[in-house]
Amino acid sequence: MMFSQYAINGIVTDEKGNALTGANVIIEHTFTGTITDQKGEFLIRNIKPGNYNLVVSFLGYETASKSVLVDKIYL
Repeated sequence: MMFSQYAINGIVTDEKGNALTGANVIIEHTFTGTITDQKGEFLIRNIKPGNYNLVVSFLGYETASKSVLVDKIYL
């Protein structure tokens, strides 16, 4: 039996387009999140479809947030 998997993925960069390695990416009001890899990429797996607000923080930068809609299965 297969279960559908939903995920949020992306890349965190600074205003010049440089990858931010080790940035925290958290789904607001939860304990679910991850940190970015050396390319600034992140992946949060095993979430339910719906609207989420991501909060991104990195030392020396202003905390940012972004709303995302999760409606496609991650393969």
